[in-house]
Amino acid sequence: MGFRRRMPRWKIEKAKRGRENPTLAESRLWAVLRERQVCGARFRRQCPMLGYIADFWCPQHRLVIE
Repeated sequence: MGFRRRMPRWKIEKAKRGRENPTLAESRLWAVLRERQVCGARFRRQCPMLGYIADFWCPQHRLVIE
């Protein structure tokens, strides 16, 4: 992913930890968003981008859910 080149290594590691230890709300939302269950759109979790870590990112619709 092209965004990772601009991210400090510690932020990428933080995103990985966020995927490993999601909050209850994130787990419930991910259960609905994964496997293209919402309008056939693909989402990514804890995606580092442009200096931030987006909780959920849909590149197809350029949608970030925080």
